[in-house]
Formats: sequence, C-alpha cells, structure tokens
Amino acid sequence: MDVRPAQSHADVRGAIEVNRTAWREAYADILPESTLPDPEAPLSAESVEGRFDDIENRAETTFLVACDGDETSDICGFAEFVWGDGTKEFVSEDAVELRAVYVDPTCWDEGVGTALLAAAADHLPSEKRSLVTETFAENEVARRFYEARGFDAVDEHAFDIDGESYPTVVYEKSL
Repeated sequence: MDVRPAQSHADVRGAIEVNRTAWREAYADILPESTLPDPEAPLSAESVEGRFDDIENRAETTFLVACDGDETSDICGFAEFVWGDGTKEFVSEDAVELRAVYVDPTCWDEGVGTALLAAAADHLPSEKRSLVTETFAENEVARRFYEARGFDAVDEHAFDIDGESYPTVVYEKSL
C-alpha cells in the first residue's frame, strides 16, 4: 500500500467514491436512508474538478490517499487534515483537525486508516501539538479505531444533518 498526497483528479474521484461507500456502510444504522449517498450514482467531472481545486488551493490542508495497487484508480482510503482558519470551533490554534478519514469497507481491518494517520506526521506543520477529530457518538467502530490509536475523548458536541441533530464525541491525540 502506498500513502501519499492526492495528485490528480483520479485520486480525488477515487476518494469521493470511497467516501460515498464508507458513509453508506458506516452510518446505515445511525443516519436516515435519505441522508446516505448513493455509491452507484455517477460522479460529474465538475464535482471532481471542484473538489480537486479546493484541495489544491487551500494552503492549510493535507489530503492523503492510500492506494492498494499500482493504479491511481485503486484508492482504498483517504484522510483530510486542516489547520488554521478552516477548522471547527473546538480545534485550538496549536492543533490540526482530522476532518475525515475513510476507508473502503472492503479494506476495513487491513491497516489502511492506521497507515493514513501515520503518514500524516510527514505532512503536518511541526508547530502543531495535537490532532483533533469528531465522530458520531453512536459510531462505535470509529470510536474504537480512535481510542486504539491513542486518541482521548475530550468533549461532546452535535452535528446537524437535514435539520436533525446527532450527538458527537470530540477526540484528541498529541502529535
């Protein structure tokens, strides 16, 4: 497996596909069906290009992809790290927000998420002291993942989706 910064539209397309599939699998018992993406729906070139441009033009971000094979289309996971003005209100100035880490469900329990977190150390500002993330309180799989990798639950919040509020847990880990 190769973990590296996203370099192309194909990388971003693969990450979006992983995101849709993982969301559907991870949140099927947490969120209403109407909020879950259809992994079979076609992706427009414009949406991929817009997301790629967003990643490329935001200075305070790192977007890593994990590739399982030699082809860039073999994206099996991704992680997005943000710092500075683009973070959520609970992220301190000396922290980095782990905005997202998703792995294709066919690759769960193969170390992809762990590899993405480990690779981040080479791509984050050295002055940052901690990594902060938020997950649904009911997402036991994610909570076990973070806790097994040294994150501590430090706060509780809520995330609104389609007018409904869902409890979340904020995790933090020293870098």
